[in-house]
Amino acid sequence: VDMELAGLLTLKPAGAQLGAVLLHEILTDLALSFQAKRILASYVQHIQDRYHTKAGFVTRNFARFTRFCQDSQLPLKDVVIMAPFNKIGFQMNPSRESCEACLSSLTETEVIAMSIMAAGYLNLHAAVAYLRTLSNLSGIAVGVSSLEHAERTFTELRTSLLNGRDP
Repeated sequence: VDMELAGLLTLKPAGAQLGAVLLHEILTDLALSFQAKRILASYVQHIQDRYHTKAGFVTRNFARFTRFCQDSQLPLKDVVIMAPFNKIGFQMNPSRESCEACLSSLTETEVIAMSIMAAGYLNLHAAVAYLRTLSNLSGIAVGVSSLEHAERTFTELRTSLLNGRDP
């Protein structure tokens, strides 16, 4: 983690703060599969101690991951979780319904929605309409392919989801 961040931190603008350092979903879900509580806990502690920010986890097993953290006494209020949330349940494991129920119960955890357009199956308007039905999301992550695509996407998000506010 330190080696990966070393190069990126040199590009950080002066005065900018890290909001979180997210562990890739492959590593998160592998640790979850092996029920490696110590690995997850040590990652959280290292990020807090070394970078003075929140540790984050990207997972495609949102409900299972949060349940594991709760059962293992890993404080969810101290982490950020990024997971898929979309209208058709694409990559939402074990199901869309279980992920939505889990999200609605997390009032102190920062949760970022990803895969909101289900790998292009949904348009941005449908994705935003679905996201508006969810409670407790603290952010969204979207991919863009060009400057024009970024301008169009962020304008629509700002207008329809954020009521004109900057993300």
